[in-house]
Amino acid sequence: MKHKPDQDDSVMLAALGETIRQHRAQAGLTQAELAELSDVGRPHLVLIEGGTKNPTVLMLARIARGLGVAPSELLKPAQLS
Repeated sequence: MKHKPDQDDSVMLAALGETIRQHRAQAGLTQAELAELSDVGRPHLVLIEGGTKNPTVLMLARIARGLGVAPSELLKPAQLS
């Protein structure tokens, strides 16, 4: 049985995207710069920041590396609740 995304999933993805965007802004990076540093396509990063794409764990680790933070910083419970 396939899992259908529900409202909670959408809220969590939106919060994750916003957290990534905030860290990127604090680092003074454009989406293009972060995409290059993270080895992630810019269109993919746009969707992740927009909360419409669910990144894999490996993708999240690459983005965190590009931001110079631990992956756990992007998943803090206070930011995703």
